[in-house]
Amino acid sequence: MERLLNKHEHALRANAKKKEAGAQHPERDVQCRYRDSQKQVLMADRMRKIEIVNRIAAETGLTKVKAEEAVDAILEEIKDGLQRGEPVTLRRFGSLQVREKRARMGRNPNTGEEAGIPARRIVRFKSGKHFKEAVNDSSYAQR
Repeated sequence: MERLLNKHEHALRANAKKKEAGAQHPERDVQCRYRDSQKQVLMADRMRKIEIVNRIAAETGLTKVKAEEAVDAILEEIKDGLQRGEPVTLRRFGSLQVREKRARMGRNPNTGEEAGIPARRIVRFKSGKHFKEAVNDSSYAQR
């Protein structure tokens, strides 16, 4: 038990030191580090579904439960349309469509052995003009 407590205290102290040091990447606030095949990869903070729900609730005056139901309903409709093979177009944002990928032969990178890659369906997103402009416009991003 004492050993577990010491590990927990050590982790808390390490996190406190990181917070005191501030941002570790000058252009963005980095909160996580993952080790990936002998390289440290910095992961920037991401917007998650719950953050979208909270923003919608705050901007519209809906409860968080109703905002989450709305977000879930929108995502479910997009998913259902794509499953049926229908393209989904969201004006001023972009379009999503399903594309068929044919079966092909690939190679195992470790052994060089040939391996069959089965046919599959992928989702392609094409951003709209207004969406591209909003992402590339620095004054818009600082709102």
